[in-house]
Amino acid sequence: MSKVEKFWSTFKYLMIDNDKMDDGSYFREHNKFYKNFCEVEVDDMTVQEIADLKGITAREVTFRYLTYLEGKGVAKIIHTNTIVSTGFLCKYYDISRQAIYKWRKEGCPTVVSTGKMFRYNFIEVEEWIENRGAANA
Repeated sequence: MSKVEKFWSTFKYLMIDNDKMDDGSYFREHNKFYKNFCEVEVDDMTVQEIADLKGITAREVTFRYLTYLEGKGVAKIIHTNTIVSTGFLCKYYDISRQAIYKWRKEGCPTVVSTGKMFRYNFIEVEEWIENRGAANA
């Protein structure tokens, strides 16, 4: 399995760090990446047109762009096996550490727990929250 196929088989979504990147800077990065990647103006080109120009698949183009954003530290690619910290969950959901502690007491799945350090599979936590919300409805 190629690197691109492996990426897409586990890819869930991309989270943009809004503290580092607003809508304007997101589109500037987007345009800068594609312009450098294609070596031509790409303002009105679709990803498929860029892929055809470069002789690769649209998935390869998107893979390169997403890994570019993650490499710049402005985005986080979430895969099916992405492990995150308590601090990450607090920032993502905009809640306190006490709320995460309460979630653990209520059955929130953890991956690693050594003493006071906990790690979570992000996708499992998302599913747990969805199921918890459906049960409370």
